[in-house]
Amino acid sequence: MCKNEMVIGQLGLDYRGMNLNGELIRVLGVIDFSVLPKEQKKGYGKMMLNELDRLAMKNKHNIDFLFKKTKTTPKRSGFCLSLTDQALD
Repeated sequence: MCKNEMVIGQLGLDYRGMNLNGELIRVLGVIDFSVLPKEQKKGYGKMMLNELDRLAMKNKHNIDFLFKKTKTTPKRSGFCLSLTDQALD
């Protein structure tokens, strides 16, 4: 994400196919998600997550967040933790 030609945030994705009980599922893995500290709390992160959600729904992909759980886990944007994530607490 850019503001005045300066990168202020990024969303790194890993796209892959996985086998779920013999069925091929497409997964978008979020491997990096950040917004510059001075640009946080301005809605830029939420805009990136909303665009990710729109693309995943349009293309029928699941979304996995593959990074350490922090206080800013994307639950505020409507995403939820899986049982695997909760087991890591």
